[in-house]
Amino acid sequence: MAENTASKAPLPEYYVRSFPAPGLRQIVRHITGNTADGKSVFLESDHGEHYRFMVENQAVANIIYSTRETPVDLNDDVDIAKAHEQEVSPTCL
Repeated sequence: MAENTASKAPLPEYYVRSFPAPGLRQIVRHITGNTADGKSVFLESDHGEHYRFMVENQAVANIIYSTRETPVDLNDDVDIAKAHEQEVSPTCL
């Protein structure tokens, strides 16, 4: 099969090629909770799971926290489990 040697047009400047954009700091998300005796603890930290490229790579959605209920159930880290299970799909953005 012949290989396509035609050069592709360069992408416009506003297209997102990486995250964070050049010159910006990496965002770190820290998720906190409480122990059984009420003390604060860090449950997890990440810097890559919470963003999604969208609009054909013209933007990035930075989803730090989301919920689908009001009021939010914060007991026993239920909100964190639900956030992981119901996270917005990159194809929905």
